[in-house]
Formats: sequence, C-alpha cells, structure tokens
Amino acid sequence: MKNRSAFALSVLAFGYAFLYVPIAILIIYSFNDSRLVTVWSHFSTRWYGELFRNAQIGDALWLSLRVAAASATASVVLGTCAAFAMRRMRSLAARGAFEALVTTPLVPLLATQAAISSGSALSTKSFTAMVPKNITASGGPSFTR
Repeated sequence: MKNRSAFALSVLAFGYAFLYVPIAILIIYSFNDSRLVTVWSHFSTRWYGELFRNAQIGDALWLSLRVAAASATASVVLGTCAAFAMRRMRSLAARGAFEALVTTPLVPLLATQAAISSGSALSTKSFTAMVPKNITASGGPSFTR
C-alpha cells in the first residue's frame, strides 16, 4: 500500500464529512417530536406515522421508486454499452473523443451541485429576488426586493 500523507487523508476526511454530516443531522432530526425543526423535544416516530398515512405522499414515493429503477436500469445498460465501445476502440484519439462525449453532460450537474453546496447560489441577486420575504395577511407570499 502506498504511503499517504496526513494532508491527503485530512482532505479526504473533510470531504466525506462535508457530504455525510448534513445527511446524518437530517436523519437524527427526522425523529424529533417537536413541530419546530430547530427545537429538540424528544425522540419519536410520530412524523413517520403521519407520513405513511398520507395517500399523496405514498403515491409520490411509489412513482419516485419506479422512476429511480427505470433510470438506474437505463444508466447501467448505456454505461455497459459505452464501456464495450471504448474497450474495442483501437485509436487513443477516438477513445479520448468518445470519453469526452460521454462525460460532457456531467459538467453542468457538478457545477450546479457545487454552487448549491457552497451556498454561493443563495447569495446572487437573481435568486434572492425570487425568495418570498414575508407572508401577507391573505396568506400568500409577498415578493419584495
């Protein structure tokens, strides 16, 4: 096994913590009995019971699972076909061009995810102009700058 530096391991640990600690916090707070998200009352599965009693949520969950299964199946099939095609290519230039074609659609997704994760998307004026500032007496949002 190669000798890894402490810096590389700390960057790796920070990266995993950046990705998984928020998810763990959400999971922990999902068992909160309070109606307020920021106030911990005590451990309870009350909200999961409310969730499973709602028919619309159940229908949405079932649709999401079907779409996820179809998407994963299509991704595996297309990825396997692309891997076989890349393996059969003799020319290094053709393989590089095909690899660029396959990975290019990922760039906007990664850029968007990085912007959302870092919070920079929340600081732009175009985004903040669309966020409701307050709720009017009629119950609707008031969009003000």
